[in-house]
Amino acid sequence: MSEWVSNPPPLEEVDPELAELIRLFVNGQLKPVPVVGRNEPCPCGASKNGKRIKFKRCTCNQFHPK
Repeated sequence: MSEWVSNPPPLEEVDPELAELIRLFVNGQLKPVPVVGRNEPCPCGASKNGKRIKFKRCTCNQFHPK
């Protein structure tokens, strides 16, 4: 255990998918997803009768994956 703490393996060996996500984020190719409150308008821009739909009522696939 103490060997692993003092000399950890590279992240690419432990979790390659996480290493790739971190690399994309650091290089600016991956943007963080904005946090949207339940009562705020959905960022997809959906509207009904000319009014923006609240995030909690919207069913768009972009922001509400199944």
